[in-house]
Amino acid sequence: MPEINCYIPEPSNSPESVVRLEEENREVIRAAASYLRKFSSARLRRLLDFSDMEELMGLVLAWHHGYPQYRLEKTVGVLNPATLKVGLKFAEQLALLLADMRMPVRRNADLALFLQSAAVRSRWGAELLQSDWKELQSSLAQFLLFYDLRHGISTSRGVREYRFLPTTFVTFQERADFLPPGAEKIVQFSLEQLAKAEYSAYLRKYPELAEKLVVFFVLVLRFFLDTDFVPDLRPDEAGIHIFILGIWGYITENLIITLYRDSGGGEHFRIKFVDNKDHFKQYKREVDKDRPL
Repeated sequence: MPEINCYIPEPSNSPESVVRLEEENREVIRAAASYLRKFSSARLRRLLDFSDMEELMGLVLAWHHGYPQYRLEKTVGVLNPATLKVGLKFAEQLALLLADMRMPVRRNADLALFLQSAAVRSRWGAELLQSDWKELQSSLAQFLLFYDLRHGISTSRGVREYRFLPTTFVTFQERADFLPPGAEKIVQFSLEQLAKAEYSAYLRKYPELAEKLVVFFVLVLRFFLDTDFVPDLRPDEAGIHIFILGIWGYITENLIITLYRDSGGGEHFRIKFVDNKDHFKQYKREVDKDRPL
């Protein structure tokens, strides 16, 4: 179904506190941009004006103080050095927790990866030579070291740190029973209910329904062949239906079928997949054949 996804400040923050925090962060960003400009070469200052550096420092500080970005280990099988490393890390963190030891806040530090993923060079570096790019990376890394050691940067209000504003993920999804203007809903049921005698007659009475289901499952198959993922079409009783009866896809509550009458009196079906957040990935044994799970 069509949907809109966005991040908004956490509702627990009042509008006034959000505005105040943004103003304080802008002051920190301006001070950081001044620091970067002060220690940049004349050529770099000519290529990037103060507004460019200010925007760049805003991105860097938001990333540095943002949600942690973890590096994922590539594992093959259970008996793998990466698995042992995870186990030792877990034991270390458990010991620190039990000892009630306060640890410093860890910031995101892989600056090179961030600059690459944020497309900083393509955004500001059209005129940058390789030497200019290396200088910019080095200057940013030196600033973050200076900034972390001092726990902030000097502003008109004293030494201040950038403060990350916690956000909440919000998604707006079209209603499953949404119909065109002037349409009248006749009946609505799930694909699981279609397998029951009460609703199975609709397949014989309306050939359009079978055609639309075929199109939907062809798209599901194409999605699977392209990505190795399948949408969440599991039945409610997953233990019995999936692992014993082998049922997947054709008995599910996540596919909603609506029969409606349009303004001209014609009767039609709309099919809506209502859970496009969960997907399941195929396990390929040949990828793990040396050390299978």
